[in-house]
Amino acid sequence: MVVEEARSQAPGAAAAGAELDAGRALARRPSLADAPAWVGGLALIAVFVVWGQKGGGFETTVWVPGALLALGLTVVVIGTAGVPRLGRKGTFALLALVGFAAWSYASLLWADVRGDAWIGANRTLLYAVVFTIFLLLPWTARAATAALWLFAGGVTAVSAFAVFHVATTQNDEYFVDGRFSYPTGYANANVALFMAGFWVALALATRRDQPVLARALALGAVAFLPQAALIVQSRAALVAVPLAAVLVLIGSPARLRTALGLAVAVAPLVAGWDIHLRVFEQAEAGGAFLEDAMQPSAWFMAVTSAAAVVAGFAWAAADRRLVIPPRVLRTATLVAAVATAAALLAGAALVARSEPLEHVRAGWHQLTSNAPDPEGASRFGTLGGERWDHWRVAMRRFLDRPLTGIGAEQFTVDYLKARRTSIDARYPHSLEVGILSQLGVMGGVLFAIFAVLATLIVWPRRSSEPALGTLRLAAFGLWVYWLAHASFDWFYEIPAVTAPVLAVVALTASVERSRRADAGPRRPSPLLLAAVGVAAVAAALSLGAPYLAARELKRALAVWSQAPEVAYERLERARMLDPLSDEPDLYAGAIAARLDDRPRMRLHFERALERNPHSWYAHLELGLTRSLDGRRREAVQEVRIALALNPREPILADVLRRLRRGEAIAPRSLDRLFVERIVERLR
Repeated sequence: MVVEEARSQAPGAAAAGAELDAGRALARRPSLADAPAWVGGLALIAVFVVWGQKGGGFETTVWVPGALLALGLTVVVIGTAGVPRLGRKGTFALLALVGFAAWSYASLLWADVRGDAWIGANRTLLYAVVFTIFLLLPWTARAATAALWLFAGGVTAVSAFAVFHVATTQNDEYFVDGRFSYPTGYANANVALFMAGFWVALALATRRDQPVLARALALGAVAFLPQAALIVQSRAALVAVPLAAVLVLIGSPARLRTALGLAVAVAPLVAGWDIHLRVFEQAEAGGAFLEDAMQPSAWFMAVTSAAAVVAGFAWAAADRRLVIPPRVLRTATLVAAVATAAALLAGAALVARSEPLEHVRAGWHQLTSNAPDPEGASRFGTLGGERWDHWRVAMRRFLDRPLTGIGAEQFTVDYLKARRTSIDARYPHSLEVGILSQLGVMGGVLFAIFAVLATLIVWPRRSSEPALGTLRLAAFGLWVYWLAHASFDWFYEIPAVTAPVLAVVALTASVERSRRADAGPRRPSPLLLAAVGVAAVAAALSLGAPYLAARELKRALAVWSQAPEVAYERLERARMLDPLSDEPDLYAGAIAARLDDRPRMRLHFERALERNPHSWYAHLELGLTRSLDGRRREAVQEVRIALALNPREPILADVLRRLRRGEAIAPRSLDRLFVERIVERLR
């Protein structure tokens, strides 16, 4: 229940203030030029929310339509409205991100598995296009605020549905290794999605310029979303969330309001800590008593969130009337900021009920011995061993090829060869490590330039326009949290988590630009229009071909048991649409193995190896066909290659021993052991 300290008015500032007021009035006046911002931009925000509900948008068949929508909107805006003056920070940030995407495509030239590299480069193209369109659109502060409300409300709705759906169905299939993984399919992505909505809701709930009822609802989201994230038990969040909170508190122009908002988030976490942690304990135990843990957790979230809405309504209503003297306000702000920062950091350090040095020793022990996490009611007692192993392998590959890296999304092949764990990791679980190892120093420099400029764009500072201050605070919280948490996880590859972050950064730059008198769009030259058209066609083809291939793959899997010939036809079309991927042949070979069709099986696995000679699964299955053909020496050789590519796969060593003894092993006998791998990745 406070207000901002009154801004001083210097002599002679009246004329400048009048000009600012007039500029804001013009910026807020609805016009045809604002229509793309409201229609196209808000439609893309809605797409991001839908991605969150649909597995985080990870699958190609989910995110590519949204990418094509963003691409088409970009072409329409440039062709009809022209290109505005983007400003130095916006221009160089855009060039750095586009260069990063171009370098990702260049990595196809040296990537081991070019089909994976193509998907990775296309995903980076998605982010570059999203940043471009949100930067080009003529956002006003009000339109940007509407986008923030849509995103925060959408994420809150998705998370609330997920929590209460699982609480009422008691379905332990929504949990992976005891961790709440619905709706994204990946537990840590759930945390990132929920907390992305949290930082935006925090800014909206604690800014005086927002409507009273809207602030109250946003404060309810502030109370709810961290609790939903807590039941996932993300250890990386123990670092990322307090760090982001401290930075937001430092950067916020209204620190006392921000501190009170953070207090509303922390209080339910402290009160319901044991209630929420019990969900992991019961889910890890097999889900027999999951309803006894999930339902109390969900109801606790509902009650505390409702209480936050009521308190938020009273706070927002009083906040419009109560004036606190500047000296008292400064003192209260300092005390609240220090107390909140200390509580956040102390809570993160003590959450495992052990000394920080014990965490360091445990992390070093897991780094050197890859000791598994101990079983228990919480994952917060250890640092986790797998990430250390991921980083070790990735950084070794970076040292091998420091300039170019190994290529976009090329981690799997090297990790399977050199891993010390039983985890089949596809990504290095770190934004920085992943970029350096896969795209080298060149990719690292390009992304670092973008990251620095993005930070400068969203850095909070006082503004004469309250809505712009709200936008900056939301964008800053979202950006620093994403950077911090992505340093310990693979969020870059999940569009529902990464695309909104880049969109809000670009949106902030666009609103800043719209305040300048020279920000109007310029008509593009015919040469520029031609270049944009050619680039758009190339981008659409690059996105569309793998998308259509992925659709054919899904359709083939849906019908193969009833109509195998139809499935083979669809897989052949997928192979033609995506000339770099080995997946269509892997699927076809797996189907042939299930149907005991040895000639087709041999054909498809040989073709798969032509595109990806590093596929241990294709080498194994081809070896089994050789054994059935009586070609034992060739069979042994193929399985040896498979074992070299994946030495920690226990089944491979057993198959090799049996082949050396002269046994003929039917591929169908092993299929049920690999079926989950086939469906998930086919690697």
